Amino acid sequence: MEGAAVEELPEEVPQQSSPLFEHLKQHNVLEKLTNFDEETNLRHHRLCRPQWAKQGGRGRNTKISHMDHELLYKMFVRSGDDPDKISGHLRGIVNWNAQLIRDALIRVRPVLEGALKEEWWSDRIRPTPLTETSYPYIGLLFDETPCPCYRPLGTFNEAKQYWDSHYSAYCLKAEVAVRAHAPHYALFVGPTTIGSVHCYETFKRNYEQYIDYLVKTPEETTSVLDDTEHRWAILGDLGYCGPQSDTPEIRKVTGKKSNAQLSYGDRVRNVELAKIRVPIEQFFGRQKRLFMIWQHRYQLEHSLFIHDFIITVLLTNEHIRSHALQPDDRDYYVGVLVRYRHEYEEKVEKRKIEQRDAQQRKRASKTLETTSQRNRRPSLPEDNSL
Repeated sequence: MEGAAVEELPEEVPQQSSPLFEHLKQHNVLEKLTNFDEETNLRHHRLCRPQWAKQGGRGRNTKISHMDHELLYKMFVRSGDDPDKISGHLRGIVNWNAQLIRDALIRVRPVLEGALKEEWWSDRIRPTPLTETSYPYIGLLFDETPCPCYRPLGTFNEAKQYWDSHYSAYCLKAEVAVRAHAPHYALFVGPTTIGSVHCYETFKRNYEQYIDYLVKTPEETTSVLDDTEHRWAILGDLGYCGPQSDTPEIRKVTGKKSNAQLSYGDRVRNVELAKIRVPIEQFFGRQKRLFMIWQHRYQLEHSLFIHDFIITVLLTNEHIRSHALQPDDRDYYVGVLVRYRHEYEEKVEKRKIEQRDAQQRKRASKTLETTSQRNRRPSLPEDNSL
């Protein structure tokens, strides 16, 4: 496999009894509930078998088949529902309570993550020159994406570390790098960061993971005319502007910030670079569209976030294999980010209204109390001596 080539494997059915698989297949809802058709789900199952073998008999014994483990996880991230809701939806199909489903999700995470990493990242597909642009040497596009979470318990100073003022949300974030040339598969995912950490700080900590990949092979050295550099470049948005000394050994390309005095050439360059980096936003849009778990606030332990994020990124790669990124994927992503800000603004406005109503009630209560006191004031006795 060269990065993403589909391995030809003989068709087969799951070895264990898989009532969930059979039910979804019979009612023709596999793709609707898992994002993937029967053939793709079976291929994923074959990829997972070595990982199941490594896991062996560890963990709680369960009657749920390996195939149904994988389907349960895909349904979980696809719907964003918690195990209690999933258990209710499956009532009448299988007799699995919420705790059994939780155990299954815990057990299948390392299996899916290991299988998909082996498929996509053991031999990453190499860059291809962008021959139709002025920057054919750009090999990767990178950015980070926010995933909202609930306000953490703790003091104000502890909780505010998760607040991202740019997205107006408490969130967890992860950096992703995708191929600049189609197909735009995700080839790297950085570690989890919290909302208050700026994307450039994250990049300075993690840039070394890209160094080896971006070194050109002997064949690639001559693939881009008039480019004598021995490295491919990586493209970020204006948030990643910074001196080369911050990230040595990386050939980083960014536009110029508009707060500087820009020449006509700089503006043209910014526009072209913005067009080149559109696929990274399309990728995030496809990921959030496919997996509703990222449409809601992340409710699980934060230590699980990076595992769920990596799995859904790699499942997005799987989806792109048969459904190329489209312009409306970017529109969807922009809409999600706008919704984050609108939700915050609505919450602020609601809080203002509640405070104003509370103040009005307090003033009305004081006025009523003053009037009542006046009415209860004793009157002077009448003088009848005259």
